[in-house]
Amino acid sequence: MKRRRRRAPAPSESDIQRILDECFILLFETPSGFALFHSALSLINRPDSMEDIWSYFIYDCMAKLAITLKEFQTFEDKSSAINQNSGVNERLTQMIRTWIGGKKLAVGKPEYKEIIEERLKIDCLYNPAVMEVMWGIQNCMPSLVPGEKSQLAEEDRVPMSKGLRKVLKRYDCNVKTKIVSKQIIEMAAALFKCDSAVKDNSRAMRRAGDTIIAISGISCVRVGAYWKLQQL
Repeated sequence: MKRRRRRAPAPSESDIQRILDECFILLFETPSGFALFHSALSLINRPDSMEDIWSYFIYDCMAKLAITLKEFQTFEDKSSAINQNSGVNERLTQMIRTWIGGKKLAVGKPEYKEIIEERLKIDCLYNPAVMEVMWGIQNCMPSLVPGEKSQLAEEDRVPMSKGLRKVLKRYDCNVKTKIVSKQIIEMAAALFKCDSAVKDNSRAMRRAGDTIIAISGISCVRVGAYWKLQQL
């Protein structure tokens, strides 16, 4: 006789709430419309998230692992889709309600937060970490929103990622414009990974340094993200 498989127990209300609390939906404005993304809340609420959010959006393949496109729609007149006077129009409202499902909605403008919370009664997130994600999506927009064929205008770009700017400043590379070349971003990412590797392995490297100096009398000195040997 074949044994009947036991059905998995139905998730409890607390289980469902925990799942909802672990992810969020993001409303992203493109040149011709709006896109909705889904992502883990840990992307933006970790203690060090402001340091490394940008690093998830250097390459398209990495960005697609960090955030997932759920829907994209074009609007002939974006200003009529959401504004202080009329609120959120029916089409954008339906788009948001289809995917929100009790999760929080991240938005890129404080006025969007105010309008959506007041008119749709949906809790919204607008903070520096959210803006880091907005910068990242803009950086990878052709891949993340393939349906968008228009280019971002200079005035529509969000300010440069604070995490990226911090890395560039650490290495005396002061960039004042919003637009940073792909080469500079990739260079900063490589330096950031080196710094992270040193930080993550600092204890092991110190122990190795102690062993080297004990055996050979050669001291290991950290210089930036690297270590060099120095004869005592």
